Amino acid sequence: MHSEPLAGYSVVTIPKNVRRVSIRVGPDRTIRVTLPHGIDPAPYLEKNRGWIMQRALEIENVAASCPGCEDQLLIDGRPCTMSQGPVCTLDREAGEATYTTPASFRDFLTRDLREDLAERIRNRSAEMGVRPGRVAVRRQKTRWGSCSSLGNLNFNLRLAALPAHLRDYVVVHELAHLHELRHSPAFWTICARHYPDPKAAEAELKRYWVLIERSGPWQVIAGA
Repeated sequence: MHSEPLAGYSVVTIPKNVRRVSIRVGPDRTIRVTLPHGIDPAPYLEKNRGWIMQRALEIENVAASCPGCEDQLLIDGRPCTMSQGPVCTLDREAGEATYTTPASFRDFLTRDLREDLAERIRNRSAEMGVRPGRVAVRRQKTRWGSCSSLGNLNFNLRLAALPAHLRDYVVVHELAHLHELRHSPAFWTICARHYPDPKAAEAELKRYWVLIERSGPWQVIAGA
């Protein structure tokens, strides 16, 4: 694995036992190229340069849409100023938080989110006619949530950064998997029955993922 500069981003090549080359432009300003062993990534980067630049521009525009978000903690969809103090607190109305250590604030935020999700899951489960198994809040790196074949649900700590309506959508999304595990047409029909516009919610989630990836405080908390 190695890195080199390209269009202000770093290129990371990942040799693996795969048949095809795939390219992913990330919010963290990396271009990850997964490719078979012994393959030169340069021709693929050149061939896809236009798409790479377009995707990077889209990411930068999303990041620019929330001035100050890189230095503040997103909570409920709004930037929150953090300062160190004797205890962990969160004043949503004032947009202020205090922390003792990043790890302590992460635990504080996990408990707060777990309470929020518990009520949403209870209400939505009754509405959707499902009975979820174990529910956990984790520091997931690529998903907002997941549902196992046993009906156990995992939710990303990053949900705390989202506005309430998007947290509700993620809950509906994962509970819908208790009816249909695959993202089939039937699955999306279930989602639409219980949430007004799943496609719009999915687009919003992509935007917030970029903002969270660019947020210094969130990266510290998630890695604590």
